[in-house]
Amino acid sequence: MAFWGNINSQPKRQHRFALTFGKRSGQDQLPQWIVSTVTRPSMNIDVEEHQYLNHTFKFPGRAKWNNINVTMKDPLVPDASKELFDILDAAGYAPPAKSPADPSMKEAFTKKKFVETIGTIRIDTLNNKGEPIETWTLYNPMFVSVEWGQFDYASEGLIDLSVEIAYDYATIEVNSANERT
Repeated sequence: MAFWGNINSQPKRQHRFALTFGKRSGQDQLPQWIVSTVTRPSMNIDVEEHQYLNHTFKFPGRAKWNNINVTMKDPLVPDASKELFDILDAAGYAPPAKSPADPSMKEAFTKKKFVETIGTIRIDTLNNKGEPIETWTLYNPMFVSVEWGQFDYASEGLIDLSVEIAYDYATIEVNSANERT
């Protein structure tokens, strides 16, 4: 029987996901419910070419994981704008608001600080019961870009925050114990 005719078959749905990241003091910094979109991990594989006489042969090279993009809403509590700024601060950002002689002016971003502040990023694909059926785990994440949205007198929409996140690599785990119905 074809996929569409099987009553037990269910495709994965775009709106059934949960993103977890931002660990400090053992708790999630940003709640899952503020995330509205996240791109799934993707990778590119370099191709090396070797020419021999009138022919070109291709060989796989290095794998490179592409950045993901996260869009979230900015509630009053918790203040997601402030939480994102706090992540940058904990990762080594210091505004130039102090005297040049102040030791904090010499601080800089480090990979270790980003990873310790953001934690491991997890994207769970959920079934209709809200249980994870697939989990992407992104390792050693760091922010590449943060956008705090825009104001607009002509709109009553919610403010969107956007974060572009780089990471070293990702893994996928499928939970076959959950029924996909």
